Amino acid sequence: MACHWLVGRPLFDEELVTLASLREGHPDNVAAAWHGGFTVAVNVEERVLAYSCPVPEDLELVLVVPTYALATKEARAVLPNQYTRVDAIHNLQRATALAAQFFSGKSDFHPEFFADRWHQPYRSPMVPGLAEVLSYRGPEVLGICLSGAGPSILAFARGNAATVGELIRQTLAQHGVEAQPYLLTADNRGAKGWILPA
Repeated sequence: MACHWLVGRPLFDEELVTLASLREGHPDNVAAAWHGGFTVAVNVEERVLAYSCPVPEDLELVLVVPTYALATKEARAVLPNQYTRVDAIHNLQRATALAAQFFSGKSDFHPEFFADRWHQPYRSPMVPGLAEVLSYRGPEVLGICLSGAGPSILAFARGNAATVGELIRQTLAQHGVEAQPYLLTADNRGAKGWILPA
């Protein structure tokens, strides 16, 4: 953000996200930090194209963070090198449906949108209790997923987010995992919406 203004001319969003991605290594992280909201990013040759929209205000988020760390490199190592066409279609359908909901401005999510077959089945053994948590259904739960590479778990709720977080915490505790739930709100401004120079 500082470099954005120190270069003598403001960078276009695409320039800044592309340059920052080269340093950070993860365009999805950089684009979300810069734009805020729900963000998708695509590598196109040497550029990063990113698109974002606000997260609906009625959407409640709770992040349940276990007391142990799980290295991303270790979490990636358990993933297969290839996926079946069926699993690829399964994930693509759900990812596009979820993105469509966000970009429509609605939050009519369904837990099935979070039924991942690429990461969570393989990482579940690394997060005791995760499989049970992912199968939880309730009227207040819009979806539950592994956050990033894990071991944190993210839940989307409409009302009673604290109760959902406590339920996840208790489930993990039954499997010997201590964790702390945090109620969150989405940052729809991103870094570019923070304090700007006059």
